[in-house]
Amino acid sequence: GLLGDGLARSLEIWIVTHGILCGLGMAILFMCQLDSLYTRTPKRHRGICIGISFAGGGVGAAVLAPLLTASAAARELPLTMIIFAVFVAAYLGCVFMLLVLINKFGVFF
Repeated sequence: GLLGDGLARSLEIWIVTHGILCGLGMAILFMCQLDSLYTRTPKRHRGICIGISFAGGGVGAAVLAPLLTASAAARELPLTMIIFAVFVAAYLGCVFMLLVLINKFGVFF
């Protein structure tokens, strides 16, 4: 969805890529994250883990909004969205590798 934002050349395509694809992708990732936290953490740590997860979303928005705004002002918006898409893909790749290691060695807390 984010890569589609950078490649969109019309408002209609941008609405589809950002509104539908990004929205679905973020919702699916967020629900998987909550499910993983809920099922993998001990009962005494569930509240704090889910609280940190929700707080992380707010902190991420507070940090990324000014960065993306400054980047879009310095460059074109499509290039900013492509750079952001690459950053998100690299981040998700690191998270996936971390989860594989956690599952392999059985360590979580």
